[in-house]
Amino acid sequence: MTDAALKNLKGEHKGNKHLINLIDSPRHVDVSYEVSSDLHITDVDGEEAYQKFQWVIESVNGIISKHEHPLLGDVMVYAKKGLVAFSTGIHGWAFTLNHFAKLYAFKFDIDETKMMEMLWGDNFYDPKRMSRPLRIPGLNLANVGLFSMFTSPLDRLLTCKWLPAVNLLAMMILHLPSPCTAQIYRVENLYDGSSDDVYANAIRNCDPNGPLMFYLSKVIPASNESGRFFAFGRVFSGKVSPGMKVRIMGPNFVPGETRDLNVRSVQGL
Repeated sequence: MTDAALKNLKGEHKGNKHLINLIDSPRHVDVSYEVSSDLHITDVDGEEAYQKFQWVIESVNGIISKHEHPLLGDVMVYAKKGLVAFSTGIHGWAFTLNHFAKLYAFKFDIDETKMMEMLWGDNFYDPKRMSRPLRIPGLNLANVGLFSMFTSPLDRLLTCKWLPAVNLLAMMILHLPSPCTAQIYRVENLYDGSSDDVYANAIRNCDPNGPLMFYLSKVIPASNESGRFFAFGRVFSGKVSPGMKVRIMGPNFVPGETRDLNVRSVQGL
């Protein structure tokens, strides 16, 4: 990250490098049902595009609201707070309103926070009159002209250089909590046992010296060896090493019983 971006990073940090673990990223996903609906916004004006974006944001917030928790605080996403990224993987660009807020705040000598508020919502800018005489719902500064950027390969290349997809990663760094922070409140959902036993405390503290607590998300059989599997997952506490024995508790495991409980040895990492 750049030094300018690091100024917005909350909490302590060392250096300008950040590790993000992307586990089992899908490469071939059937999203044809989404593509067919999204094609309707490829040739629309700014008003229609805004309405589509706003609908998507409201839908996401509707899902988030069903899983509210006091320890999480407000986890809704707001475009005017820089919590929404507009991006395209095929063209390799991404941006949040922060990018344009800094640009226009400097140009018009306006506070960056106030500019963020203006870039989303009922604001309209008249470039000929150099003023904001009207307030038209939906027609906002951020997406006006956005769809006119990609009329040629050169335009797409320039946009990729101007708004690199690294902006999406920067948003993850600025807003996603580290495991040390997140597991303090997520332990309640990660572990069904007592909230103050050795396992819960190890998860809560991300203790590398505690008992191994590993979430197994996917198991793939080895193609050339019978009885061997590749296991993918996440370590919440402890360490995994070759040769150690682990207890694998399946989805139907009941504490105190042996049903859906298997003991296996880790053969390699």
